[in-house]
Amino acid sequence: MPNKYSINGKEQKIYDIDIVKADSLIKSLEHSFFLKEKSPYLKNYTFEQFCEYILPYRVADESLQYYWKWDCSRKFEKQCTNDIIQTAQNINAQIKIELSPEFYKDTLKSYSSIIKTGYGKCDDRTALVTMALRSVGIPAAFEFVPYWGSNNNGYSFVSIILPDNKIYPITNTRQTSKRRIITYHVKLLKYIVRCIQYKI
Repeated sequence: MPNKYSINGKEQKIYDIDIVKADSLIKSLEHSFFLKEKSPYLKNYTFEQFCEYILPYRVADESLQYYWKWDCSRKFEKQCTNDIIQTAQNINAQIKIELSPEFYKDTLKSYSSIIKTGYGKCDDRTALVTMALRSVGIPAAFEFVPYWGSNNNGYSFVSIILPDNKIYPITNTRQTSKRRIITYHVKLLKYIVRCIQYKI
């Protein structure tokens, strides 16, 4: 926690240790441990995987809000099936966000802002999908490509982490104002996994 932070609209770092409230953090952790006991998806995962991909109270450097775990769980639990991949695909398909270039230079939006406005950038959708998957007990990682090998643009997407540590990427789509789905075909240079891990 000492090195974790979000970035406000003035590009200033706001460190979690200065603002985290104990009762909110405890409630977030309790929800995660409830999932550990009840979710059928987590039976074959190690405790270390749980600590890295389910337990954290944030998924990246988004504005700090705790209630996304139980709110997402309530919103997306109906998409759950017996198959972890199918459930992830169902949830991914349910998340509709209007993506626009005007948001690309913004910092990550808060959970409530994404839900309320339905607008954002690729990273905002990736954060929301990661939150939604984790909220129902599916270990997921926020992955991003800072720059493509063929241009200066970046990209982000979600990966499901399987028990053997193999990854199953969930395709992020760009939804324009005309409701067209655009897939990306560019040269990959490298990608980075954003994660926050608890040591217990």
